Amino acid sequence: MKRYLFIAFAAVLLISSLLATCVSASDHPALVVDESGKLTDEQERVLEAKLKEVGDKYDLDIVILINNSTGGKTPTEFADDYYDENGYGRNAGYDGILLLISLENRDITTSTCGKGIEYFNDSELEYIEGLLIPYLASEDYYGAFTAFANECDRHIESYLESQKPKYGLYAVIGIIAGLIFAAIKGSSYKSELVSVYAKGDADDYIAPSGLELSVKDDIFAFSNVAKTIITSSSSSSRGGGSSTHVSSSGRTHGGRSGHF
Repeated sequence: MKRYLFIAFAAVLLISSLLATCVSASDHPALVVDESGKLTDEQERVLEAKLKEVGDKYDLDIVILINNSTGGKTPTEFADDYYDENGYGRNAGYDGILLLISLENRDITTSTCGKGIEYFNDSELEYIEGLLIPYLASEDYYGAFTAFANECDRHIESYLESQKPKYGLYAVIGIIAGLIFAAIKGSSYKSELVSVYAKGDADDYIAPSGLELSVKDDIFAFSNVAKTIITSSSSSSRGGGSSTHVSSSGRTHGGRSGHF
């Protein structure tokens, strides 16, 4: 009897765990939202998988939204509110980035939050806009969104790599520079010790008035300087900071808005 109870209890735990996993996955909002019917089901599926892959890799949400109108709001207001009100953003800082394409006024807008503000500064957002406009102008929405996903992956990887301190490189440079300087100075001092011609007797090297030092200086043979790089959280492969504002929900967002 106890054996059957144990098996039943284990089965209940397994089913509960599976249900919790399914509910957790289904609770997360879609990363690709096409309200304009510009993408096929297969294109949506491929993009959804790509955005999830990149998002999981760097632990933030990457969202694409295409619609017909912003409903009287500015594109920035609409993008911020959509991000905040639909459950996007990972961790305590609601880390992520949303790309909004609104067809009525041909708006292209990005909204960043949390780590998304750090990763995507104003310069990078401008670059993304310029990258996508040729696709959007020719109505290649799938091409634009694929380019966006790939650029997010490439840029975040590049940004994180740029933040790693390069202690080893600077130490090697310092050692090599010190050795070169020491070799040059040593060669210089050696040349000063070479006599003009040889003397036949050791006494000939002593002046009649005795030993006189014409120059008396304390000179360091060489110095070795080690440098340490100090990184800044606002730096990236494209320099500059991030402009921010507060959305209607009270969260801090970065972003950019333009037209195509």
